Amino acid sequence: MSDDELESFKRLNLVDFAVSRGYKQDDVESSVNSAVLRQGDDKVIVKRNDNGHWVYFSVRDDADHGSIVDFVKHREGLTLGKLRIAIRQYMGTYKPSLSYCPPSKPPNTATAQGQDGGCYKKALAVWNAAKWNPEPAYLLARGLNRATLGDPRFADTFRVDRRGNVLFPHHDRQGMIGYEIRNDGFMAIGERTYKALWFSRNLRESTTIIVAESSIDAISHCQLHGGDHAYVALSGQPSTLQRDLLTGLLAKAYERGVSVITGFDNDASGDRYHEMLNLLSPVPLARLTPVGKDWNNDLVDRRFTIWRVRFADGRGCTLREPVPATRQTVWTYAQTLTGATSLEAVA
Repeated sequence: MSDDELESFKRLNLVDFAVSRGYKQDDVESSVNSAVLRQGDDKVIVKRNDNGHWVYFSVRDDADHGSIVDFVKHREGLTLGKLRIAIRQYMGTYKPSLSYCPPSKPPNTATAQGQDGGCYKKALAVWNAAKWNPEPAYLLARGLNRATLGDPRFADTFRVDRRGNVLFPHHDRQGMIGYEIRNDGFMAIGERTYKALWFSRNLRESTTIIVAESSIDAISHCQLHGGDHAYVALSGQPSTLQRDLLTGLLAKAYERGVSVITGFDNDASGDRYHEMLNLLSPVPLARLTPVGKDWNNDLVDRRFTIWRVRFADGRGCTLREPVPATRQTVWTYAQTLTGATSLEAVA
């Protein structure tokens, strides 16, 4: 397949092509920048990038994404030669019956979720029963300090319920639709509520938005690296609703000249989420990657200093001590190790 032919294939309207293969557009879930299409159990999201290429990704399979070539390969199992013939035939015979025109208004989230609005009432009732506490024991134990948790941008972006659980509110376009519950060894989304987006209070004012996998990671990044960024968090695997909300957020950020940067985990899931956001974004997105698995791991690791002890016979060993420990304190301990001659901080 020549580069020119491949380029022409990528510029084909993938929504029209999918419709020619029996897919139906979901007008409720389609948004300003992307179309949602279904056929049986298969559900894909399609958009056109700034370079004119049409791309898609499957909601069901993270490995199923790309251009029209990937779309056909994953669904029809054709060899490269037969795939080329199939797309050529489409180009020569099919007259578009649908020019994708996104709905003028965002979908009603309650309708899209099959809700009667009860999830909003449930979420607010639980949230209102919880209390704002800038020093929750659980978050302090995760390495977050009082100065960070008291930052105005995080004011009332989490609360503590009567069991000591920390709640992080999730909002869609209409309001608070759910909340994430966190405690030691426990994470869940509130009963009969939904994952949407958690965000810091400076979302409308900041010129940079960082999208993280979790609220704790977002706040941890702030403590580690400072800056006046705004933060958005997902709470793990993005749902269809979250993808729709992110599409709108990315479009609005682009219109305002705001930079959006991904800050997902340093693992395979983080790679997939970054790629997903790039498919939804009008422009390519930069990515920040933690040294460890996630930003909170980096924060916890930084609460310790690694010290190297040297011995008279040339041997050495390392000590991992809490950050408040001074050199004199560590050296006093090191001297209890027979033959210790020197001490230096290495990380």
